[in-house]
Amino acid sequence: SVWPALVTKRLSIAVDLFEGHRLIESREVLAEEHQSQFAELLSRYRDRELVDRFDAAGDVIRKLVFLRLPKSKRAENTHGAVDHDAVLLVRLADGADDSPMLNSLAMFRGRHMVIRYLGLNQLCLGARPFHAALLCGEAADEESGVDDDNRWAEIFLRTAEPPAHDKWISTPALKTDYDWGGKKAIDRFLDAAREEIRKLVRPEVRDLEDGPAGLKELFKLIDLPTPLTVRLVDEGATLNAQGEWEVEATMRLKPSDRQWRVKPAVVFDAETGGGTPVKWSELTAESKCKVDADNEEFLLIPPNTREAKFSGVTLASSHPLPAHQCAVTVELRHQTQV
Repeated sequence: SVWPALVTKRLSIAVDLFEGHRLIESREVLAEEHQSQFAELLSRYRDRELVDRFDAAGDVIRKLVFLRLPKSKRAENTHGAVDHDAVLLVRLADGADDSPMLNSLAMFRGRHMVIRYLGLNQLCLGARPFHAALLCGEAADEESGVDDDNRWAEIFLRTAEPPAHDKWISTPALKTDYDWGGKKAIDRFLDAAREEIRKLVRPEVRDLEDGPAGLKELFKLIDLPTPLTVRLVDEGATLNAQGEWEVEATMRLKPSDRQWRVKPAVVFDAETGGGTPVKWSELTAESKCKVDADNEEFLLIPPNTREAKFSGVTLASSHPLPAHQCAVTVELRHQTQV
């Protein structure tokens, strides 16, 4: 599907009708005539006609979805771990809309051709109808300008495409050109996009004043913090002589008037499943944060902080396997504002 390229004028298509050698009619193909909802979504984004919350059909909300690229081993494109912010656009659909692509996520990169439509009909009970698009790699340049991180993401996602260019998977080239974890990074990326959409389209909760007070106290809806609100932007790990991982990491977040509480974790990766977190023998707050006195596995980040740093040493006796036999990942778990 090429509607993104048509909307952005990177591509134009015309259909000519001939009778013999005589041109009878020439007509330009318009994205609005074939994918009107998606075309409107992208046009409103380009025209900066965005909203913070849905009020009416046609409203478009923009969010960023985080993709962590593993280290590249390609000689011509060598780089370390890279953080890429893809642009997620979600459009509220009309309740009477019965188009085939309703409740679908269209994903594309710099070629502005849809790689895949992901059907999301079962996000949550009572979800409002929508259309969504995920602008990845160089397609996100319109948001942040020409950016090396976007260029690396473009190459990474192109490498993850099979010859049909219809999905992002663990291709032989991905395994050869990048450190272990490429497929896991893609899965986490798409899961994060699903979660952002779910939060936007879930039904609004009204406070029913005439409802039983006891029942209302027992049944509460809690707004969970946005995934990766505090995120790792730089990390390094070395294996010491005792078989422990020594970790240094930088956390980045949007300034807030509330304190953040996060739990750093070193996870021994597995080919399937979520991996095995191990214990710290030592966790140190290096800059703009402190260790929680009530639970020394957590860090406290004060209000109005943009960047904080910590270091730590894993406890070798908690490792599921010898450290030199496994790849590890540093994660930030149990993020809450207090």
